[in-house]
Amino acid sequence: MFSCSYPAIPESVRRVRNATVEFACRAGATEQIAEAIRLAASEAAANVVEHAYPEAGGQIELTAEFDGEALWLIVADDGVGLAFGNSEPGLGLGFIWMAWFSDGMALGSSQAGGLEVTLRFNLN
Repeated sequence: MFSCSYPAIPESVRRVRNATVEFACRAGATEQIAEAIRLAASEAAANVVEHAYPEAGGQIELTAEFDGEALWLIVADDGVGLAFGNSEPGLGLGFIWMAWFSDGMALGSSQAGGLEVTLRFNLN
């Protein structure tokens, strides 16, 4: 298991992606699964950067864990949470991509009141 915190700035998306894929490869992810994890982690981190903190900067909280069968990835923030009814074009496609590339996805409130995205990737 590993856990890290990154500033919610565009440069951190790459850092989240690289850390997550490195952990996945150490856990035994195939190249195909590592690519799916890379895409989903990038999208989850980008969502934090773009949507979580409209007023001021914040943090991307990343946790990854391997339970022997699946890699679990949690990307959380303490921002404004999920806003429904927003009419911005393209809003929500990232969630579709994360669900598509993962073997399971859940959205919830983080302990700090922001959004928490939990993704499961089966490695066996």
